[in-house]
Amino acid sequence: THVCKLWRDTALNNPILWRDILSFGWQSVDVFVQRAKSVPVVIHSVVTPRPRYSQNPQSLPDVELVSSHLDHLAELKLRGHPSALGTVVQTLTSTAPKLSLLELVACASEYPVRIESGTCYDLPHNLFNGDAPNLKRISIDNLSFYWASLAFSSLSSLSPPIPRRW
Repeated sequence: THVCKLWRDTALNNPILWRDILSFGWQSVDVFVQRAKSVPVVIHSVVTPRPRYSQNPQSLPDVELVSSHLDHLAELKLRGHPSALGTVVQTLTSTAPKLSLLELVACASEYPVRIESGTCYDLPHNLFNGDAPNLKRISIDNLSFYWASLAFSSLSSLSPPIPRRW
């Protein structure tokens, strides 16, 4: 970057400035998370399918980054194509001690649309290994789930969508 050394050092050494991560691609997310240090981070991202990863969906960068940083996420808001979002969601099985908000929206485009029921993906039975002590709010759209997987003692708001008539 082209700023003076003082401003650069100030930005790089202030973890709170790196807390909010808005991503439409995952190249810079890891850098933001590293610079946030121990500050709980907020990730808002659009998850898109990538044909080159179709042979091995576990190699999606989204999967690796989200699952490796669950321990210091404060909020996780993911929106995206059901196939890509479904792959990421299946990895949410580690504890998430700082997570307070989970929002998942499966959609075929930028805007949520009704996805045919056969293309929806399930939340894992062991979501966050049952351990997300600060999880207060969950919002889910176009993903099916087992009620038991959402049995978090701290949960105060659950927003599954009301079925729409088409």
